[in-house]
Amino acid sequence: EGGIAIAEALKVTSTIKSINVGRNELGPEGNKAIIDMLKINETITSINLMRNELGTDGGIAVAEALEINKTIKDINLVHNHLNSAGCIAIAEALKVNETVTAIYMCGNTPGSEGATAIAEALKTTKMIEDITLESNALDSTAGVAIAEALKFNQSITNISLGFNKLGPEGGKAVADMLKVNTTITSIRLDQNWIGLEAGKAVAEAL
Repeated sequence: EGGIAIAEALKVTSTIKSINVGRNELGPEGNKAIIDMLKINETITSINLMRNELGTDGGIAVAEALEINKTIKDINLVHNHLNSAGCIAIAEALKVNETVTAIYMCGNTPGSEGATAIAEALKTTKMIEDITLESNALDSTAGVAIAEALKFNQSITNISLGFNKLGPEGGKAVADMLKVNTTITSIRLDQNWIGLEAGKAVAEAL
């Protein structure tokens, strides 16, 4: 009920620009009400939904909202049980959204399909400047896909890929990307087991 009440209030407010409802156990109905509110609200630019167990349905609902919303610039979806279906939906939304500049998706489980979808979105987006994908169990295939996408992206300045499983192949792909990408100013690769050779390649690319 709390989430629903907050959502109803935010449908009519014209002053609130940032809201943090993270870690609130809003439940499926509360989560949906907050997310659906974003289809109507025209003032909120930043929303934190971290650790609210959005799951697949919540991820799809976020995607639908981002396809409509014209004001959100910053969205936090950290640790929300977003699986491949949820991440694919969000990735598709990012292809058409023209306002989001920062999205935080740490601690989810996109899988290979979800990671590939995110990579495809990064190829075309001209808005996102900051994306965090830490602790998403991204493997070398995902690392290669994301690195290839970043060869084309010209908006991202900060990307966090820490605490994944990119391995030597993913590390080498990142190194190759850094040789041609001219916009990234900050990249996090810690705890990815990229190994000595890939580490050297990254260092040489900087």
